[in-house]
Parts: sequence; C-alpha cells; structure tokens
Amino acid sequence: MADEPIITEYQDFKIIFSNDEWKTLQFSIFWVFNAVAKADGRIDKKELDALSHLMNNSSAIINELARDIITTIEKDFTKIKEELDNDKREIIDGLRNVSDLLNTKVNQATAVNFKKTLIAIGFYIANASGKWLGSKVSSEENIAIKLAGMNLRLSAAQLEEVPTINEIFSSFDERFLMNSE
Repeated sequence: MADEPIITEYQDFKIIFSNDEWKTLQFSIFWVFNAVAKADGRIDKKELDALSHLMNNSSAIINELARDIITTIEKDFTKIKEELDNDKREIIDGLRNVSDLLNTKVNQATAVNFKKTLIAIGFYIANASGKWLGSKVSSEENIAIKLAGMNLRLSAAQLEEVPTINEIFSSFDERFLMNSE
C-alpha cells in the first residue's frame, strides 16, 4: 500500500508534495531551460522570451501538474530563481530527483506526461532561437534534450504514447493563441 501513488487523478497537487519536493518540481522547468538554452554556450533573448511566453500562458499547458508548477513559478519567479541559484544540485541530479519524485507521488500517466512536457519545453526553447534555414534545433540542443529525457528516465515506448512530445509541443502555440484571443 505504501508503494502506491498518493494521487490518482487531478486535485491540488501541492498538498501531496513537501515544500522541498515542490521546489524540486519548480526547478525542473529551469533545469531543462538551462540545459537547452546553454547548450550552445549562451542564453539568447529569444530563448528567454520563449520561457516568458510559457510562464505567461501556463493555462495552456496540457499536463495539470506542469500547469500548476508553472503557475506557481509565475507568481513568485524572482524568489524561486534565487532559490534555484542557491541549489547545489547539477541538472542531471535534479532531473533524476524529479523522476523519482514523480514515480512515487503521482500515477504513471501524470508522471510520464509531466516528464514529456519538460522535454517539449526543451524543444520549445530550442526552436525559439534556431536558424531559419535547416533545423531550428542545433545538435548541441538535441543532445541536451536527449540527456534530459534519459535523466528523467523516459523510455522509448513512453515517448511514443499519446500525447506525444510533438503533440505537447504543438499544443503550446495552438493553446497560447486560443488563450490570447
């Protein structure tokens, strides 16, 4: 019984995570952002704008837990960013912590879809600053996204389940556009 997830369907996710666990989930957005945006050696304005766009349109996020996490980041961005700056975990360790937390606190569908949302955010950030000709995602960014997926312990089979990364990624702009009208 103790190994069963505490939550099986949507409710207030914040009540099942300790404050430190919730911070870890909040940090996951920044860990993915930093891994991808810094893959080419620097964070550019388009990448920051893409992150801001995600934060300002959190209601468009499909995964309820990810939406809740991003909403709380948006409300207290500066404080959370300062806490992240003081956190000693490397991105790899942080993403593994996120995977462990999700696997023990929420049902599998919520956990997998949260992880896939993080990967979709990585692609969203990478596409923000890409070239107009050819692939918008650099090989360095691709590697960073793959490493994030590995450290989140996503399997190939999970990546193919609906919603796919591409469906989640595509929904960002579709839903953002609907919410802004």
